[in-house]
Amino acid sequence: MIRALILVGLLAFFATACATDTPEPEPVKPAPVVQPEPEPEPEPEPEPEPEPAPAVLPKTASPLPAVGLVGLLAFGLAGSVRVLRRRLQ
Repeated sequence: MIRALILVGLLAFFATACATDTPEPEPVKPAPVVQPEPEPEPEPEPEPEPEPAPAVLPKTASPLPAVGLVGLLAFGLAGSVRVLRRRLQ
């Protein structure tokens, strides 16, 4: 008997629920996604122009290598003179 009452109650509930003329709510449309505009890339800074090379280079060298070469030449000449002098005696 209890089963019958439960069954009748459920049928009545579903019958009234289906018989109502209330329209179903429209599905909610998602809000349009607004994509932000990409930020413009910063322009690269212009490279500074290289300074032009000077027409005349500065005199930064010393005469020391030339002095060294003259000294080696003097030692070579002195040795040659010594060898020649011993041969001639």
